[in-house]
Amino acid sequence: MFDQVTAQLSEGFWLRTQAENHRARRFYERRGMMLDHIEGETGVERAVYVMRRST
Repeated sequence: MFDQVTAQLSEGFWLRTQAENHRARRFYERRGMMLDHIEGETGVERAVYVMRRST
């Protein structure tokens, strides 16, 4: 499913997950996504990941 979404969004995309969700973060990183930034307040922080595609 992730590979299908990646193929369809050829210009790239971003997503968020809870910063403390280490399992999801490892999943995204293994698939080539890069951590862009952490947002929110302590205790409700979200990690923002991006997948950039060259055109």
